[in-house]
Amino acid sequence: MEVFELGIGQPVRSLQTFLREISRFYNIPPVIPDGIYGTQTMDSVLAFQQTFLLNATGEVDNDTWDKIVEVYTHLIAATSEPKCVKIYPSADFIIDKNDESEHLHVIQSMVYVLSTKFDNITSPEITGKHDEKSVQAIKDIQTISNLEPTGVIDRFVFDMIADMYEIYVSRNRLNW
Repeated sequence: MEVFELGIGQPVRSLQTFLREISRFYNIPPVIPDGIYGTQTMDSVLAFQQTFLLNATGEVDNDTWDKIVEVYTHLIAATSEPKCVKIYPSADFIIDKNDESEHLHVIQSMVYVLSTKFDNITSPEITGKHDEKSVQAIKDIQTISNLEPTGVIDRFVFDMIADMYEIYVSRNRLNW
């Protein structure tokens, strides 16, 4: 097994950063990313190797490095926020009464969920058409938000809907 000569500097700091993140989830001593492969780093590597049933030497070989990267990558993917999608097409895009738009499906879906949480929001049908129920639901949201109840969806109204959805639905997803 080839042992990496990490020495000092950025390669060691990267190793330490990975181990520090891993230590949040496994019984591995946390290490301060200082770029020096000292006793603290060696102890952390040794505990990592023991935890993942690797050759426990306290030194970083190919197998240890590959496993550290694998575990770190998995933890980052598992703990990071989901990717956000920007669905509103442009700042000057407007959906007026009786307009049809593929973007309206997502907007109506968000408003529908909000209507299940608020008695004063009309429940729209998810049709992609800004019909009477859809317009009324937007007017309800505009009224709640102290905006003129026009029923027209512009970027500002969309942002208001998105904020409400994030506050009352996304952040409260565990309360369902």
